[in-house]
Amino acid sequence: MNSRTEHAHAGTELRTALAQWRVSTRDDGGCGWSVVTVPLVDGTTVWISNHDSAADFTTGSHTGWLAVAYPDMGRCPEEFTEIYRSHSADFARDTAELVAVVVQFAGEHGGSGV
Repeated sequence: MNSRTEHAHAGTELRTALAQWRVSTRDDGGCGWSVVTVPLVDGTTVWISNHDSAADFTTGSHTGWLAVAYPDMGRCPEEFTEIYRSHSADFARDTAELVAVVVQFAGEHGGSGV
């Protein structure tokens, strides 16, 4: 990885990778956390971050992705399914694997683009 890519914003890189598959995303966050969200047609929302609930880190400090799917954020946000977890420092490979999982999951839930 060169110094330019090591300092790239992981959340931005992830959103770009998902957009190449026509998966719509949003940046979301609150007090001490930031995530990339993927709203799906059936109402499911996928949250993606590192293991510290952050997506606003540099790619050079990547230590793995976590993706969880919430079936109904408005009704019961404590119910979720983990769809991807890794502990890889290889940002490019880990992100490609995550994107493949999210694309497949989105297809099973009516797609994205909400």
